[in-house]
Amino acid sequence: MNARVERLQNFIKEQNFYGIFITDPSNVFYFSGFTGTGGDASLLITTDASYLLTDGRYTLQASTQCPDFVLLGTSSSDLSAVRELISTTAPCKIGFENRTISYSIWKRLQLELDTVTWIEVGDDCSSFRSVKEERELAIIKNACNVSVQALRETVPYIRAGVRENEIAAELEYRMRKLGASGVSFETIVASGERSAMPHGTASSKKLQEGDAVTIDFGAMYQGYASDMTRTFFLGPPKEELRLIYQAVYAAQQAAIDQFRPGMRCCDLDGVARKILQTAGYDRYFTHSLGHGVGIQVHEGLSVGRKSQHAILPGMVFSIEPGVYVDGLGGVRIEDLVVATQDGLEVLTKDFEKTLAIL
Repeated sequence: MNARVERLQNFIKEQNFYGIFITDPSNVFYFSGFTGTGGDASLLITTDASYLLTDGRYTLQASTQCPDFVLLGTSSSDLSAVRELISTTAPCKIGFENRTISYSIWKRLQLELDTVTWIEVGDDCSSFRSVKEERELAIIKNACNVSVQALRETVPYIRAGVRENEIAAELEYRMRKLGASGVSFETIVASGERSAMPHGTASSKKLQEGDAVTIDFGAMYQGYASDMTRTFFLGPPKEELRLIYQAVYAAQQAAIDQFRPGMRCCDLDGVARKILQTAGYDRYFTHSLGHGVGIQVHEGLSVGRKSQHAILPGMVFSIEPGVYVDGLGGVRIEDLVVATQDGLEVLTKDFEKTLAIL
């Protein structure tokens, strides 16, 4: 964690801040390694020191996980320790995460630390997470391997008469058995006409012969997320759904093949969207091509039509075109990828994505 903190301290010096007060749990984990599940933790990182605020439930854990941090054994909402720290330097400027801080903590900061000028830093702290370190990539690859293997083991349970939520439960059980700490988001299992719902989380609906079955899911593994989607068919699909599948498959593959480092998100989205437009399905593609993935399943990049951000080597993101037709069904294919110096490495490639009839 030292290198991450040092980079942040350089940023603090550039901004002429005394420090930055970090309250976003993902950034607390990223900069300190603290994994307390209660959410009651915050960091104060200054130009020459790092402090962790958490209460007595987590002091032993914090002292083990964060040996380079000064532990202030108090609730993150008890700012007396921070007040004492800055007493000799006030007035001063401290950055804060205005997009994620709770209103109650923000009010306390203003009332109890009134000698501080609080400066909004937006997503500046989160942006440090955009380009992944080798260690992070190794963990994410393991998270993807867990997902792939869990889905492979779940496929035999995908059959007519089984409820969507039973499939989700089987998949989640197998991810945990393979080492996941949990799911990275609520598992989507959407069958039949429900597959036209991009976020159709698993319901009590029973699968039927002829259904398209879209499964979108991810594992949390050592603090990092995976994300992938496959669409299956119970028996030969309707001709329109077969054509949709072919178009979605072609759109995804074109985006993977045509990516080049430094490419803008909007241009990559355009590659896939053009394929669907040619096939006559672009109006049914109702979301962005993808999103950044890391400690959170949605972080950093938005790979969509309006995003001008350049995709740099080391950035991890999804490529997930989809077509959704009300009254018919939908198809989505999603892989997690990492940008390299030469193109893309597909992290979920070990699960086949050609049209699968179960």
